[in-house]
Amino acid sequence: MENLTSDEPIRINLLSLNCHFQVGSQETDQIYLKYNGKRIYPSKGAKFKRFSKGEGIKLENVSLQFSSKNEVDTVVIELWYRKNLIQNALAGRFFLMLNISEIGFSATQLIRSSTQEKSHYLLHWEMRKAKESKRIATETVQINKSTD
Repeated sequence: MENLTSDEPIRINLLSLNCHFQVGSQETDQIYLKYNGKRIYPSKGAKFKRFSKGEGIKLENVSLQFSSKNEVDTVVIELWYRKNLIQNALAGRFFLMLNISEIGFSATQLIRSSTQEKSHYLLHWEMRKAKESKRIATETVQINKSTD
């Protein structure tokens, strides 16, 4: 694996989201992803995608870019259900554990927000040097994580 230094900008590309097990009255889920209170998928104005058990969605052009002074860091992505126009529910959180001394591909399982929640989701992502990222990000969120 390639190494990074703690002062190099890093890009996290979210690649895909898979639902491995789903229980509920609805046959499909409408979901969205948030980082720091801001929706990062789908982008504003885009239609919400529906998917069900065993299906996945490709997360095109969803990237997070940041610099960190820490060698090990965590990025938290929230998964929300869109129930209707005014009602939403937090399904859980993905904790992306970053070790900037190594870059590459990874997958993170959803930590559910409730024991009542039975669906299992897996988020596939990659970490790269920001300047070498081959993905073209139209929805990039700037993250400035620094600790003194």
